[in-house]
Amino acid sequence: MADYRELINGAINKIRETAEGKSLQELIDSGVQRAESFGEAAKTAMSLSSDKAELQRTFAEIGKLFYEQNRLTAPEYYAELFENASRLEQLIAEKEETVINYKNGAFAPGEPEEDPDIEVEIIEFGQSAEGEDSEQP
Repeated sequence: MADYRELINGAINKIRETAEGKSLQELIDSGVQRAESFGEAAKTAMSLSSDKAELQRTFAEIGKLFYEQNRLTAPEYYAELFENASRLEQLIAEKEETVINYKNGAFAPGEPEEDPDIEVEIIEFGQSAEGEDSEQP
């Protein structure tokens, strides 16, 4: 963010410097040219950011492919990273299963199906808890 502020302040200072002894049209043209330059700088910065993100995705894909091809015969210097990846894969699978269980109404593995300290009584609409019909308005 500071880079853009510096660019804008630099542009303002440049306009002030060039304003001395120039006509209004020359100042306008200079301002338009600077604005176009800033627009192009912003487009280039966005394109650069997009390219960097694509590069990161490419590196990630290369890493995934390398891992899949070498997970059983990992060179020693990769062993710790591969063990961590395997641990994370297992943890992710367990969490995905837990999410599915919750979505299906089941409890997570290891949790009791009911709490013996909680009593729930289901009553139908229009009845009180003692089984008597309540008055409807």
